[in-house]
Amino acid sequence: MSDYARGEYLKELREGRRLNQEDAAHEIGVSAKTLRTWEKGGPIKWENAKAAGAFYEVDPEQLVTRETSTADLSDAFSQAEPDSELKEMLREVLDQQAQLLADVSVVRSEQERLSPLLERLESDQGARRRSSSS
Repeated sequence: MSDYARGEYLKELREGRRLNQEDAAHEIGVSAKTLRTWEKGGPIKWENAKAAGAFYEVDPEQLVTRETSTADLSDAFSQAEPDSELKEMLREVLDQQAQLLADVSVVRSEQERLSPLLERLESDQGARRRSSSS
């Protein structure tokens, strides 16, 4: 499970109990800031994952980050028994991962392209503010 997906899962669990972040954090035994970090995809220590898992009644393994590389998935694909459904699922996961990596690359490229424009805009706005306050 990706960090973002795990964060969304935690948020769904909390909202399913109709709790705000402060109340859920109190029940788990962490700060609201920590819970907000988790729900944004931040890391969860094993002890906290166990406490959250117990509170939400889910397996704590679902709440910790397990990095899975493309190589790991490819190995699983090549070692899989000739179960066509499993192979198809793995193929789809690999395709989705490749698409996500491509999307990230596009976003980074756009960010690099737009960053100087944003800096120039912020600089121009600052100059306007200074000249209007003089």
